[in-house]
Amino acid sequence: MPAQAQWYFDFVSPYAYLQFKRLNEVPPSLDYEMVPILFAGLLKQWEHKGPAEIAPKRIDTYRHCQWLAEDLGIPFRLPQAHPFNPLPYLRLCISLGSSPEVINSIFSYIWTESPPVHSEAGIEKIARRLEIDDLKAFYSARDKKSTTGQHRTRYCGRCLRCPDFCSRYRTLLGARPDGNAGPMACKTR
Repeated sequence: MPAQAQWYFDFVSPYAYLQFKRLNEVPPSLDYEMVPILFAGLLKQWEHKGPAEIAPKRIDTYRHCQWLAEDLGIPFRLPQAHPFNPLPYLRLCISLGSSPEVINSIFSYIWTESPPVHSEAGIEKIARRLEIDDLKAFYSARDKKSTTGQHRTRYCGRCLRCPDFCSRYRTLLGARPDGNAGPMACKTR
């Protein structure tokens, strides 16, 4: 029986992008699941700033990632804005089932094309590539299906790991049931 592992990622992280591009090197004996998370939620939980939020560290992080990418032969270009809000990209990924193809499309778009990731135009462009012409209509139709039980497995917004699409998932979008901001411990596990 293959070993089990989880690989947690957020599209805002250039290190996650570089790791994703090397997942094909994982031995076949290791079965892993790719799990989208909100990195900012972890930082807030531990009252810590991310490397891109500290000016000198941001510059070194970008230089290190560029060096790593060149050393590994991985295409790499910074997006037009960083850090950016990854929630629309995480939501899109989760809504489409978090498949390796979807994850690759989003990562490659963000980290090789230098898109305007901080704008509506940026998220709409990748949505069209993923064959979603009207993002608002897509979410509206998906939300209606979720209330009738005709949806695929989704992750809740507290930990992004629970196999259901419910009000907890909406916390990913910033609407926590208790009205506070930041992550919550999931009570379904």
